[in-house]
Amino acid sequence: MLTAKARILHYLDYKKVSQYEFTQRTGLSNGMLKVGSNISSNNLKAIADIYKDLSLAWVITGEGPMIRGERGAFPYPMGTELSMFKETPYYLENREQEEIVKTLQKLISVQEDLILSLKEQIDTLKQLKKSISE
Repeated sequence: MLTAKARILHYLDYKKVSQYEFTQRTGLSNGMLKVGSNISSNNLKAIADIYKDLSLAWVITGEGPMIRGERGAFPYPMGTELSMFKETPYYLENREQEEIVKTLQKLISVQEDLILSLKEQIDTLKQLKKSISE
């Protein structure tokens, strides 16, 4: 399975954007795509602010389309039968946003678990330090 960073590299290759151009436009460091395997939420925001057609849900999960649907005003009058919206860009964009929210909620949950684990490790190290100094 590709990492989020590998998916971003794939997107850049698809769009014929060099890594240099990417770092210049986003303001991110040269090593951001080379070091480690995770991408911070701040870096994702910087990328999304510049590359608006890139699906963050796809970057994070690898699911769904890489390129977001077109944006725009709601194209149908009130009272139009809802079943016809299922394949419109407006419907697909909102569905993608819901997927992004769900993905970010999962990411928050994982990060909360990590924080809890790190706090436990800190407490253990504090106890160890205290027992050593006594």
